Amino acid sequence: MVIIIKGKFYLLLTLIMLFLIGCGKGDDIETSFIPSPTPIPIEDNKEDEIEVPVTPTEAPEEEREENLVKYVKLNEFGDTLNVRTAPTTKENNRVGFLVHGEKVEVIEIKDGWASFMYHNRVCYVSADYLVDERPPAIEPPQATPTPTPEPTEAPEPTAVPTPTQVPERPETPELTPTPTPTQQPTPTEKPKPTPTPTEKPQNTPTPTEKPEASPTPSPSPSINKASSSIRVFKNERKLELWNDGKLIGVYSIGLGSSPEGDKSKKNDGKTPEGKYYISSRNDQSDYYISMGISYPNLEDAVEALSNGLITEDEVTAIIKAVESGKQPPSNTALGGGIAIHGNGSGSDWTNGSIAVDDEVMDVLWDYCKIGTEVTIYK
Repeated sequence: MVIIIKGKFYLLLTLIMLFLIGCGKGDDIETSFIPSPTPIPIEDNKEDEIEVPVTPTEAPEEEREENLVKYVKLNEFGDTLNVRTAPTTKENNRVGFLVHGEKVEVIEIKDGWASFMYHNRVCYVSADYLVDERPPAIEPPQATPTPTPEPTEAPEPTAVPTPTQVPERPETPELTPTPTPTQQPTPTEKPKPTPTPTEKPQNTPTPTEKPEASPTPSPSPSINKASSSIRVFKNERKLELWNDGKLIGVYSIGLGSSPEGDKSKKNDGKTPEGKYYISSRNDQSDYYISMGISYPNLEDAVEALSNGLITEDEVTAIIKAVESGKQPPSNTALGGGIAIHGNGSGSDWTNGSIAVDDEVMDVLWDYCKIGTEVTIYK
């Protein structure tokens, strides 16, 4: 009986072992087929997801960049476009201005206002004065001096009396009666005097002497250089030209490489601040043409003396130069050689001088003489 039980036990044990072995082989078969189908759809999905977002994101960016750049278009020479800290004119929020043709990189245009970066802050201008292409330049101030040609009308009366030479004209009317029909009955004798009228028309050109008198209007003082003045606004990078109490034009400028603050010593890269005058003119300048500025002035010299930068003898030399309207010495610790010159206003690139575009320098050269007042503000 014991042997039968043991036999059944071993039989049951072998069946259990065979069952377990069969299950283990089934697991191996299933797992061997699972990895193969899964990688294929995963890779296909990834390719679809990567390719779709690439193309649409680049196109809009290129379109936006083309529309960012705008240019200021004004109506008359000397007009300016106000720059404001908010898109409204109801508040005292003006912080500067732009001139005709100036480039503006617009951030956004909304409700008729264009936002852009102005001196490291977001400001606004009216979008009505912005165009996509740089507009042609407005006629320079040759039209504004038209009020001054009024004196040209005054000299004309002086030219009217000059027709004292015009009395020669009455002689020509005397020639016309000569061929009167009353004397025509004797045409045989009068053909001889006929050459004389041919000669007198040669005298009739005497009215051509009027052009000799016409030069009297030529002294038309279209520009009164004695009444010109220049105002420079460093923070706004603008230069104003005035003549006879009228604003002739507003122009962009470039300053020294370190424009913030007043100039106080040599090679500091700063543009001076204060009241000066044109002390020299140079049409052979390395920077197109230039007009020297009377830096240092008396205030600069006194402050430098109190700081121990220059001596009393140097102060005396500066005072004598200023009192005589000449160029102060530039060989002191204060430096010198400050001027208004050409070669471009696009950036702050000078050693302390004021740079403008060459076309602007031509205008300043015509209006300003030695002694013209120059006031430089912060």
